[in-house]
Amino acid sequence: NLSLKDIMTNMSGRYGIISNTTFNNNIKHISTFFKWASLNEYVEKNYFVGAGVDKEQSADKARQKFSKENLILIFNEENLRSGFEQNKNGAGLYWAMLIALFHGARLGEIAQLYLDYIKLVNGITCIDIQQSRPDQRLKNARTQRIIPLHPRVFNLKFMIYVSNLRKSGKERLFPTLNYL
Repeated sequence: NLSLKDIMTNMSGRYGIISNTTFNNNIKHISTFFKWASLNEYVEKNYFVGAGVDKEQSADKARQKFSKENLILIFNEENLRSGFEQNKNGAGLYWAMLIALFHGARLGEIAQLYLDYIKLVNGITCIDIQQSRPDQRLKNARTQRIIPLHPRVFNLKFMIYVSNLRKSGKERLFPTLNYL
């Protein structure tokens, strides 16, 4: 008499580890089959109704929140500028961090932006997050969006950074940043 959790643990060595969500989805499919089998009198009842395991968040996926004090320290303009002057990615990393902070975009989305994705939409400077080139990947189709440039980022002279990149013939907004 093993619990579902025990079965998952015992099987993981043989077949590899699957997430709790995948396990629950598999059980749901089995339960659907047993529901049919029960309705057609092939089995007494559906033994999988209500079966599953808790959706635990694995340690590597757990995210700790920054305190307000930590965010102020990290995004203090003097700290940002001095830290990024010493980094080979310099200004690009500075602006990428600010875009992440003020726009809620994922770092992978930010790192793969092209300069032509910074555009005017109805007179408002926006960031167009899209997957229109073969080297780009978004988490899913719903993550394509147009975000107005935050006034704080605009006031920090982000458009001068963009203009300088365009004048130098660059295509990417962050040419020195790598992305997956």
